Amino acid sequence: MKDEVTAGVQFISRLVNRNDKLDKERLEQFGECLISILCERFTRHWYPEKPLKGQAYR
Repeated sequence: MKDEVTAGVQFISRLVNRNDKLDKERLEQFGECLISILCERFTRHWYPEKPLKGQAYR
């Protein structure tokens, strides 16, 4: 789950900073916070053995 969430956060971070107006430190902090929030939220809705289960929640 962490790999998928990290990939999504990297995509969102690039969108947020597409004009290079945020410094690298703030962008990394944003990414770390977003990863922890999303991992916490999806913990009980992620089933690697049944990928379709819980996908409506995500």
